[in-house]
Amino acid sequence: MWVQKIRLKNIKSYGEGENGQGILIPLEQGINQIAGKNGAGKSTIIEAIGYAVFDAEPVRGNAQMAVHTYFLRNGCRSGEIDVWLGHQDGTYRVERDLGNGGRRWKVVREEEDFIEAEGDSEVREFLARLVGVERPERLAEVYHSLLGVKQGRFTLPFDLKPREAKNHFDPLLDVDIFRQCFDSLKAPADEIRMEANQQRTVISGLEGQLAQLADAPARLEEGLRQQATLQLLVDKCQQQLNQLTGELKRYDGLMHNFQTAKLNVGEAKGNLEQAKALLEHAAAQVAEAKQAKLVLQETSKDYEAYLQLEQQIQSLEKQRGIRDQLTKQLTGLQKEETALSRDVLAKQQEAARDKEQAALKKQEWEHRHAVLKQQRLELAAGEEAYRQLKERAELLNSQLALVVEWLNGMKALGKQAADQLVELEQNLQQVDYTLQEKLEQAKGALAQAEGEEQECRGLLERTKQDKVILEQQLARLSTGQCPLLGTQCHQFDPDKARQDLEGLHNKLKAVTEEYQEKQRQVAEAKERLNQYQTAEKEHLKKLARASQLVQSIQRNYQEVENPAGRVAAERLAQELQTGGDLPRLKGFVKDAQPEAAAARAAVEEIRHLFKALYERYRLWEPAVKEQHALEQQTNTLRVARQKELESEERALKGLELDIKNLLDRAGQAENQAATLRQALADIKSRLGQLEQQLQPYQGLDEQITNANEQKGQYSAGYTRYLQHHKTAEKLAEYQGIYEQQLQRYQQTQLALTQAEESFRQAEAAYNPEQHRELQQKVAQASKELGEASTKLTEATKVLAEQQQRVQMAAKLQQQRDREWQELVRLQVEEKILEKARSILKDAQEPVARNLTARVAAQAQSIYNTMSPEAAQFNWRAGDYVLTVTTVSGEKRFASLSGGQQMKAALAMQLALVKEFSRAGFCAFDEPTYGLDAESRIMLAEAIAKAQEECKFEQLLLVSHDQAFDDKVEHALKLDYSPVAGSRL
Repeated sequence: MWVQKIRLKNIKSYGEGENGQGILIPLEQGINQIAGKNGAGKSTIIEAIGYAVFDAEPVRGNAQMAVHTYFLRNGCRSGEIDVWLGHQDGTYRVERDLGNGGRRWKVVREEEDFIEAEGDSEVREFLARLVGVERPERLAEVYHSLLGVKQGRFTLPFDLKPREAKNHFDPLLDVDIFRQCFDSLKAPADEIRMEANQQRTVISGLEGQLAQLADAPARLEEGLRQQATLQLLVDKCQQQLNQLTGELKRYDGLMHNFQTAKLNVGEAKGNLEQAKALLEHAAAQVAEAKQAKLVLQETSKDYEAYLQLEQQIQSLEKQRGIRDQLTKQLTGLQKEETALSRDVLAKQQEAARDKEQAALKKQEWEHRHAVLKQQRLELAAGEEAYRQLKERAELLNSQLALVVEWLNGMKALGKQAADQLVELEQNLQQVDYTLQEKLEQAKGALAQAEGEEQECRGLLERTKQDKVILEQQLARLSTGQCPLLGTQCHQFDPDKARQDLEGLHNKLKAVTEEYQEKQRQVAEAKERLNQYQTAEKEHLKKLARASQLVQSIQRNYQEVENPAGRVAAERLAQELQTGGDLPRLKGFVKDAQPEAAAARAAVEEIRHLFKALYERYRLWEPAVKEQHALEQQTNTLRVARQKELESEERALKGLELDIKNLLDRAGQAENQAATLRQALADIKSRLGQLEQQLQPYQGLDEQITNANEQKGQYSAGYTRYLQHHKTAEKLAEYQGIYEQQLQRYQQTQLALTQAEESFRQAEAAYNPEQHRELQQKVAQASKELGEASTKLTEATKVLAEQQQRVQMAAKLQQQRDREWQELVRLQVEEKILEKARSILKDAQEPVARNLTARVAAQAQSIYNTMSPEAAQFNWRAGDYVLTVTTVSGEKRFASLSGGQQMKAALAMQLALVKEFSRAGFCAFDEPTYGLDAESRIMLAEAIAKAQEECKFEQLLLVSHDQAFDDKVEHALKLDYSPVAGSRL
């Protein structure tokens, strides 16, 4: 994997760029050098790559420093980071926004513009696979500790306390996984141990239940014997009951025959009495029918005469109905004749009255129409004058509105420009124009102090080495051997060597004090330079702010001029003949450096223009209002007059409609009167016809009265005939019924004789005492059978309970066997987990020892390529203490000089990257910091060789050191300005 390019927008010193899309920084495969002055944004590139690709926060371990606050450019609310990654599978673009940016963190395949991953969790997993990190949560750790170590932190991990070093390197070497596995297996082991204890409890409970069921087989056998005995007793009782029941059924049949015969005798006697009563009733009906027939013979003449008169009366009643109907029609026509005569007269009068009213209204319409025509001519004559008045008032109003809008905008812009002018003057008063000279002096003083400190440090190192060599020689001289040849020495004087050693000791003390003084001077020079650099940043901020204020005042000055407002003002001055010409702006003169004079002159011009326009506005406003009021008054009178004319026109149309309606009503009344006269003539003709039709019906009421009197004379005979007619007709029917009842009476007498004979036979065959005795025997046998069956049921129930107990004991035995097997399995798992934990606990140390030995060996090889003095590395596992052995002896990392520490840390860092990274990418931030010129050249050679040996696809070097000039394949230089920001 390698970084093809990176785009930064509003990220720290990087702004929006010329096109507003940020700054695009191209990178190549191989070694890339990123150079530039301090503050140009070199380290920002490394931090941005780490945050976008590895989710590595720039300020590690500082919970109070928000990522957005750290990354965002001052004054910006959102920023963007895009990183293009080259990979064997294709090109991917990683997008990540900060602040109020609208894009989510995602990875896009560049060729198809396809989103491979989106969202924090999904993107971490994808990038971990892409860069070859096993677990996504290790992305940030790998970058911070291996691939992108920040400036000044190379030596930090190797100078930590044992606990802190263990916390740093255990996750990096991934040996912490053994402790994590050891800890994670504790919970399963405890859980299995708990389950085993629960299994023992379950087994103990099952064995207790089995002990309670131990007597179940014996009790089951005893129950089986008792059930067989009771079954024999039940069978014997059932056989005896069956015999008695058969005999009882025979006696029940005899009792039934006796009772049936007794009932048959009673039923036969009842049937005989009923047949006798029916026979007597039939004889009475026959006698009644014969008497009714005699009555019919006596009253037959009266009946026939009554019927003839009834028919005559019905015919006369029909004639009277016809007469009454004709009389009713005659009376209705007479009433209708009277009403029609009255309606004819009323319609004639109504027609005459409507014609008279129509003539009067016609005269009134002609007079009012002539007056309306004259008034409309007068109104039309004043419309043209009103239109001109209205157009002028609207024109003046619109122009005055544009002037007011110009005044409001000018007032706001003038106030804003005045406020900005105040801030500009205050800002320029605080600018120190001698700061650049002071800064250059401070840089020179720091360079001089650092040079003297380096010279003093070299002298101190050489003095230390001379002292060590002299001490070793003195130690060999104390044995009498030559420190050079190893033989007996006769030339070196030990006393002289001790005096030299004492002199070196005093010199070392003096040089140490001098070196400490030089370090103090360097620290003071750095502090002074930092103060001036901080002041320079504030100075640049003030100048940038002053430039922004001048530009803002210039924009406000240019926006004050409103062409539409000026045209409106000139038009008002021309129309109202007052105000004159407005002054014009002279134009903004901008200096090379932000000065307040031009801005002050611009603000004064804005004030002068505003005052002049406002004075004219106060002259124009009353005149415009007066013109508008005159137009409104004229319009009010005109509208009122139009409404009056429209009202009169509507009234005339209503009057025309009234005239038309009156004439229509008069015509309708005349037509209705003619129609009514024709209907009156028709009614008179129909009255004559009805009077002729009523002539034949005179004397009809007397005929009906005579017929009713004759009908009353025959009414008694007619009534007796009707009363006996139905009875006489049933004589033959009654005689047949009498014959049937007589035959039935004879049959019931015979049935009674037969029933009495059957009763006597049944009474002789049935003995009630024997029947009751047999019933008692059956009841006793049934009782004995019930008792035996109850005992058998109870014995069967007890037997079933014992069978269940036996089955339960078998199931419990099987369950106990299964629980024993589960307990054995849990015990085996517990032993396996404890063995695994023991192995994991003991494995971390040898694995870590092997890894640290491999890393130390590689670091030793790398170190020896960049140092003239050969060294041996020993990196101890456990507390991760690094020792370096040279000809001067073995030293811990903390005891090495600053240059040796940097070289050793870089060697270790390269070895760790080679051993544990598969990303093919690495970044070093100021790797030569603190090294002398010779070590820088050797370090550059070592990094180039390490790049070849580790086969990095890409190596980023943040450095402006010339030692890398002939080693890099692609160089970038960054420039910075306070206004534009960093640029390539």
